[in-house]
Amino acid sequence: MHADDLARRLAEDLQRRIGAPGLAHKQLSLHAAPGALNLRDYIEQLANWVANGHGRGGIRVQIECDEAYVPSQQLIPLTLALNEIVVNAFTHAFAGRRTGEIPIRRGRRPEGLRATVADDGIGMEGAPAPSPQP
Repeated sequence: MHADDLARRLAEDLQRRIGAPGLAHKQLSLHAAPGALNLRDYIEQLANWVANGHGRGGIRVQIECDEAYVPSQQLIPLTLALNEIVVNAFTHAFAGRRTGEIPIRRGRRPEGLRATVADDGIGMEGAPAPSPQP
């Protein structure tokens, strides 16, 4: 890889990593309920932001999430995790493919909220098969 290409890719990666928490801060400042954010709306915005950054229109992010408000102190760690998982799916799961799906599901559990991110990409050699979700 040429040095200019490597530098460009590193800069794009850094921009994606820094931009996700920035999006969270922006949404918190615009939201009517101080200190909390509607998780469904935010996941949609984050997923669209990541998808637009990758420019791969054939890969769809599907969001299944009921309305829930997340306190601001939980939003940044959640943002970092979701951003990393979705970016990795766009980057690695669809190598050599133009289409695919990344479903993001969030639901309530007795112990709290649960988020599941998957993809229908190429998979990893030697990885165990995913277990069915309840």
